[in-house]
Amino acid sequence: MAKFIEFIEKDDLYECDSCKKTFKAKEIKLQEAADNIEFLTPMMPIMFIDKDGVIVGDSKGPSKEKGDQTLACPHCNMTHLFGFNIVKAE
Repeated sequence: MAKFIEFIEKDDLYECDSCKKTFKAKEIKLQEAADNIEFLTPMMPIMFIDKDGVIVGDSKGPSKEKGDQTLACPHCNMTHLFGFNIVKAE
């Protein structure tokens, strides 16, 4: 199980699908998860960070009650349920 803290230590470069700006992993914002996201995307694996800081991909989705968080672009604040596009891996 990969922890988010290990992920952000890399110098990989990502791009936001919405605003098309690029950023490093350490710039990704974490936002409080909304409940019932899985109703919007049934059976699709949703990326989120659980309460222990572990990166999770699960079709059940995050839980606000459990303290899960979703990933958001540091430029436009758009939440990305399926992760970000990698532009350059270090």
